[in-house]
Amino acid sequence: MTIHETIKNQFSKALEKGTISHALLLDGKAGFGTLPLAKWMAKQLLCSNQNDSCVHKVDSLQHPDLHFCYPVASAKDTSLTTYQEEWIQFNKETPYGSLFEWMELIASEKKQGGINVSQINEIIHVLNLNSYEGGNKVMLIWNADTMNTQSANKLLKILEEPPKKTFFILITEHYNELLPTITSRCQRIQVPRLSEAELASILFEKYEIDQATAEQFAKSAYGDMAVAVEQIESKTEEFEELFIDWVRYAFMAKSKLSALQKIHEWSMNIGSWNSREKQKLFLTYCIDIFRQALLQNYGSQNLVNMPLQKNNFKWESFAQYIHGANIEAILQEINEAHYHIERNALGKLVFLDLAIKMTRHLHTRETA
Repeated sequence: MTIHETIKNQFSKALEKGTISHALLLDGKAGFGTLPLAKWMAKQLLCSNQNDSCVHKVDSLQHPDLHFCYPVASAKDTSLTTYQEEWIQFNKETPYGSLFEWMELIASEKKQGGINVSQINEIIHVLNLNSYEGGNKVMLIWNADTMNTQSANKLLKILEEPPKKTFFILITEHYNELLPTITSRCQRIQVPRLSEAELASILFEKYEIDQATAEQFAKSAYGDMAVAVEQIESKTEEFEELFIDWVRYAFMAKSKLSALQKIHEWSMNIGSWNSREKQKLFLTYCIDIFRQALLQNYGSQNLVNMPLQKNNFKWESFAQYIHGANIEAILQEINEAHYHIERNALGKLVFLDLAIKMTRHLHTRETA
């Protein structure tokens, strides 16, 4: 099955007409397949004959005119080929993987990844060299939103005046965190969620599970390959237990002072995690759960993909407390916590503040 067929057809037609933008920006979650889609585009730009050795070089990430830039752990990591072996491994094993998984792979899970100005300087140097094979050159920048202002401004110069036959493919999950001067020079392509059929097809092939099971996971993952993989590999169990504990302590806090101590312990636990990326993933998970609960409460059970069931949790009863009078405030508090974690605020204080505020919001009554 062809994945993201509509986007690929539009790209192919533009390529035939010679109207492809020199800078493309794929906007979507990693689990929607942005990285595989970007590599497919690179293949079309580099390989005039889709059956020759060029295709193999791109697929194996060995094409001399295909360059990659990805977040690294430190400003000391100045080369585009730093972690090259790990990057090849990541693409082979987890092509739908997240920034968190990438940082874990390069043994820097304690840090947030970023693209530094030294990497951008090397991009400029590499792309000003002649093409090795005499054709196009492609620079793929993964998680482009992790550039700081200095890096982005440096990249802007070559985006404004790119060398001949040079194409950029930027990938982002956070479009609004890119400088407007960068986005204005790129053709934005919003990558949608995978369809259930597309996702089931990938799962069936990659994990060798039966078709019915693949379809079940595809339905519950809501178009996100990363979510499906987490479910298959049971990575969400920890998050589910933490969320359930949080909610239970929040409801208990109104009548039992001892619950406040539990909330404090809960906050200190998550706040002490070494990985800020993991903390942000948990917050994103919480947003999804609250949204699912709202759907449940308002009668859209058919759209609920991830009801909580561990530890005798009463999902339907919980959902009744998530409604129009508190959902906006709940999501705002979580998004603010995400913002503060991203900017290196003390995790223990962020999660304690969030947990206490959530206790109040969960007790908000729905207005008639």
